[in-house]
Formats: sequence, structure tokens, C-alpha cells
Amino acid sequence: MSPFETALVVASVIFAACLLGIIVAPLLSEAHLSAKALEIINDARSLVTGLAALTLGLLIATANSSFEEKSKEIKHEATDAILVDRLLRDYGPQADRAREELRIAVQNELDRMNEARRPGVDAKQIFGSVRSGNIRAEILKLSPNNDREAWLKTTALAAAQDFVTSRWRIYHEMNSSIKWPLVYVAVFWIAAIFFSLGIKTPRNIFPVGGMLIASLAMAGAMYLMFEMDMPFQGFITVSAAPLESAVQQIKETAVAISEKQ
Repeated sequence: MSPFETALVVASVIFAACLLGIIVAPLLSEAHLSAKALEIINDARSLVTGLAALTLGLLIATANSSFEEKSKEIKHEATDAILVDRLLRDYGPQADRAREELRIAVQNELDRMNEARRPGVDAKQIFGSVRSGNIRAEILKLSPNNDREAWLKTTALAAAQDFVTSRWRIYHEMNSSIKWPLVYVAVFWIAAIFFSLGIKTPRNIFPVGGMLIASLAMAGAMYLMFEMDMPFQGFITVSAAPLESAVQQIKETAVAISEKQ
């Protein structure tokens, strides 16, 4: 299911628990709704509310951390690509073939990101089909004539390896970071809270509508978590701007060099 559909199911479960409480309330005897009984229910609800808030906060923080890690990897990948391009440019015309392979690799990565945004696409399968190309092979073919060129070759090769490593690290980090048993437990706790609130909710449109809005708000928090757990799809996605900038800079450098020649 999509993040929106999952959040909608969560909202339905929570609000259904509230409605169940509203339905059950008239069937309870006065002893069940005594001041002492309601006091105990309130204390229990406070305890469960704290646990639910802590668990939900942990889930959202985990999803956000995973999202930020993938975003950082994209930025590192773009930075490594620009670094390799600058090193190969300084090496000279002999490295033009390696620079072209780098441009193709970065462009392919950008295309994969844009393709992964399409609905119904398996983003992990798309990124798993990426190949590193011949960047390192072309760099290894270079024959340095002095210490300067030897240093440029070695440094470019190391940066190219970092570039490729970042690409595969993104692939291996695309597994879901959400701990689903925690999600189920959190939804159960929230449903229990809304059930207890439903027992005290008057049977008219305004408080029931308020509980519906509260249910949607809780599901909204879940929705944000599910969205961030899928950073290449949906409404909240990792920005491709770093890779776009890298491709643009590589092209501009190639044009500038060709004009000088």
C-alpha cells in the first residue's frame, strides 16, 4: 500500500475505536462510569499516551534519520563527481575519455532518480540496475609522465571509488527503516486511547467531528513517517538538485575546454 492508503487505514482504525467507545458507553452501568472508575481510566490513559507518544516519536525520528542519510549520500555522490571531473580536467586532454564516462555515469544516476519517482516503480530494482561504467577503467589507463600527473591519477581514482561506493550505499540503504511491530503496537495504543475517550464523548456532531479530526492528525503523523521511509517516491522526496548541478558543471567545464582548444 502507498503511504496515503496506509495512513488512511490507521485513521480508520483509530476513529473506529472511538466510535466503538461511543457505542459501548450507554451499555455500561453507573458503577462502570463512577468517578473512581473514570479516574483510574484517566490515569491508565495518561500512561498509554506517554508510551504512544514516545514510540511514535521514535518511529518518525528513525524515518527522518534514514531520509537524511540518503540525502547526504546524494550530496556526497555529486561532490565526488565534481571532484573527479576537476582532477581529470587538470590532468589534461588524455583524461577526456574518463571525463566523458563520468558524465555518462552521473547522468544515468540522475535519470534513475527521476525514473524512481514514477508511481508503482520498484526504486530498489532501478538503483540495483545501475552500473559504474568504465570510469575507473579509463582512469587506470592513464600513463602519468610526472609526479603531478601521478598524484592527480591516484586522487581521481580514489574519488571515483568513493563516487561508486556512494551509489551502492544508496542501494543497500533503500530497505525500509520502519520497525513494523512498533507501528502495530503504537496504533493499538492510540486506538485504546481513543476508545477510552469515546466512552466520555457526547453523542453529537461537534465532539465526534473533533475526534475525527484528531484521528486524521494522528494518521497524518504516520503518513509523514511512511513518506520519509520512501525517499525517492511520493510527495516528500530526496532532492536531485546536487546531481543536476554536478551534470551541469561537468558539461560547462567540457564546453569551456573545447572552446579553449
